[in-house]
Amino acid sequence: MREKYYTNRPIIGSEIILTIYIALKPLYVFKSGSVQIADLFLVLGFIWLFWRCRGRIVFRPHTAGWARSLLIFTIYTAFINGMWFVYMALKKGTISTSFLSSILFYAFNFFAVIVCVMIVNECGVEKAIEGAMHGCLIASLVILLGIILRSSSQFRNTSFFNNPNQLGFFAIIMLTFLCFFAKRVNKYEALIILLISSYALMMSLSKAGFISAVAMGFFFFISQKDRTVKQIIFKGGAILLLGAVVYMILYSDASFITNISIVRSLRRRVLNLMNENDSSLMNGRAYGRVLEMGINALWGMGEGAFGRFSVMKGYEIHSTYMNIIVSYGAIGTALSVLVFMKPLRNKGYTFRNLCCMSGTILYCISHNGIRNTLIWILFCILISVKDRQARAELRLAETQTSLDLAA
Repeated sequence: MREKYYTNRPIIGSEIILTIYIALKPLYVFKSGSVQIADLFLVLGFIWLFWRCRGRIVFRPHTAGWARSLLIFTIYTAFINGMWFVYMALKKGTISTSFLSSILFYAFNFFAVIVCVMIVNECGVEKAIEGAMHGCLIASLVILLGIILRSSSQFRNTSFFNNPNQLGFFAIIMLTFLCFFAKRVNKYEALIILLISSYALMMSLSKAGFISAVAMGFFFFISQKDRTVKQIIFKGGAILLLGAVVYMILYSDASFITNISIVRSLRRRVLNLMNENDSSLMNGRAYGRVLEMGINALWGMGEGAFGRFSVMKGYEIHSTYMNIIVSYGAIGTALSVLVFMKPLRNKGYTFRNLCCMSGTILYCISHNGIRNTLIWILFCILISVKDRQARAELRLAETQTSLDLAA
């Protein structure tokens, strides 16, 4: 039975906030790193929810523990970036606003988590999942429209995003949502999200996106539990089909494949992966900055003033994991592991969750995706699912105790 924690007034349907937010997410009107239309809408959604709940926000046990960890991590990032901002200003005479921007990024993502908690409180986690998946469906259609409108103007399509990597990462995130919650939408909606997200990855020509999507598909299929011979056959057939599609894209000489320009371009980029400068982790993705940290390896060097580094001077690190290690050191890395793993660890489901998350995990090796708000919303939904399971187990235990006493 769906639970409601705020008032006895009729529920309007707060899951629509998630739907609209995700649907608006592909619309980039301002430059990257700025507030976009979706973010402004989320602020309006918060105001409405805050009025609905009269300022009372309920945190269930698992959600409360995770939110505390996230808050500590957010405060730590703000402290480190603030300290380095002051140090660079006083000692080096450099005013680097990128430190302040990083503080705002993490603060906004924590704010988004609070909004998601409020939505779950209002309508229940099942409705929240439904709202998120409807948002993914509409977002996929928005992306398709953008690809069509810009199909002749760019080598690597961006849809309505500012660069093709943003398109590729958003497609990966939509596929990640689909892996987790495919059973919560009908098969036609799932198929639309799958096909358009895959098409968007192709059009973005993202090497990391293509590899991550293929790996996610493979891990998703092997994570499915086999209870019947039919399920085993289906899993084997799906893995073989995935392998056949990958082979055709990368190696087939069939004219109906090689005549497609986007396939030729993607094949060239993937097969030349090791020969391209930006594929080098040490210099092309700035992993080499870890060698410049010195004693700062304990607390980190902050996320800004990128001109002080000799590796990829003037550019941010193109890796989520190395960005955390270099920017926030051993302390920040330990805190981030707690924040990332708590939503994924779930009795009997940890392996499946990691498999569903594998695309995002792999993509973040060569791209900095920690700022993407949808990842944090996904984590919030997953931790809310754990709370629902814990309540169900508690009710079952109480029922069994009552039966034992009655006997």
